[in-house]
Amino acid sequence: MVQENIASFGGNPDNVTISGFSAGGMSVGTLLAMPAARGKFHKAMNRSGAANIVGTMDNAVKASRQYLNVLGVKEHDIDGLRKLTTQELLDGQQKLNMRSRESGGSFILPAVVDGNILPDYPMKLIKKGSAKNIPIMAGNMLDELKSMSSMDRRWVNWMKPVLPKD
Repeated sequence: MVQENIASFGGNPDNVTISGFSAGGMSVGTLLAMPAARGKFHKAMNRSGAANIVGTMDNAVKASRQYLNVLGVKEHDIDGLRKLTTQELLDGQQKLNMRSRESGGSFILPAVVDGNILPDYPMKLIKKGSAKNIPIMAGNMLDELKSMSSMDRRWVNWMKPVLPKD
């Protein structure tokens, strides 16, 4: 899609850069590994997201069942799922996030190694050359999780910076 439309926005379809921060950075790492994404972009910027955050099919099915339960949709009820509004889907995701935080976890929906779209773990595929000839800028930031820790008091001491002694 980008190659087909970027010129309309003043961009060059032969010079596309993907970029992401945090979960977006994880997506960049995954795209670097995906065979179907090869040739769709030419450079990548990954900030604070790793190419090693993936889930299993079993965990994806479990998470999907939890999400359907929160949404009040029965498994295999495609019509029921299609009837939901965007706001209902977002509200359901928020409910799952809150439940996870209350129990000390987090509800994330990472990419899944399915053997097809993502044939193997992204780091393995990148090491084998899936990102060959793609310039990559990567980095992270000091205290980047501070904003999230301020919302959850359990993280206060965990996030204190460790600075070198003079």
